[in-house]
Amino acid sequence: KFVDEVMKAPDFKSEDLEGFSLQKELDRIDNPPSSPMIDDLTPTDSGWEHTSVPIPIPDGKKRTKWEELTHFIVKKLAIKRLISLIVTSWQDEDASQYHLTPFREFFQPSPDVPPKRMYGEQIATDDMIKAHEEINAIPREPGDNVERVVVGMMFWSDATRLAQFGTASLWPLYLYFANQSKYTRACPTAHACHHVAYLPKVKINLFS
Repeated sequence: KFVDEVMKAPDFKSEDLEGFSLQKELDRIDNPPSSPMIDDLTPTDSGWEHTSVPIPIPDGKKRTKWEELTHFIVKKLAIKRLISLIVTSWQDEDASQYHLTPFREFFQPSPDVPPKRMYGEQIATDDMIKAHEEINAIPREPGDNVERVVVGMMFWSDATRLAQFGTASLWPLYLYFANQSKYTRACPTAHACHHVAYLPKVKINLFS
């Protein structure tokens, strides 16, 4: 396709390739001068903001306090505040299909067989039921009659390539709500995946 549509094109000029270096262009793809996908995310852009995160690294010395540890500062970590994301997502029309109250499922194939507990949804687990009971056991203030709901959050991260050629990639952090059925979450057209952070790649020389 490159030969037929590019090199054999009537307006193709071989002198345009003078000084061209494939390795140089691949390096430009793999090591861009900046990360526009991250740098362009601002507080006014759907709630995105930048922050810095200290990572403690080993230095071979015994430390007893956090302040004494050697830290590597990861700058320009693009994040969304979870509270803001929860409020926005739960105001969406799709939230009308969320499970607000945990439950237990049982299967009984026939009346003479004892029912068996089923575990098909995250909202039907003992941990969700326990959390629901705990928050509803908290004493209420006078006039507080708002329904209390446990928001189940499931996080996932995996490298995503940024270009068709080269090795440039980014590590997004995804969030799924356990209150949503797994059958909906597994459907790409449901848009059930929420981006909450973009993790930059860092290089730390521990032995310099």
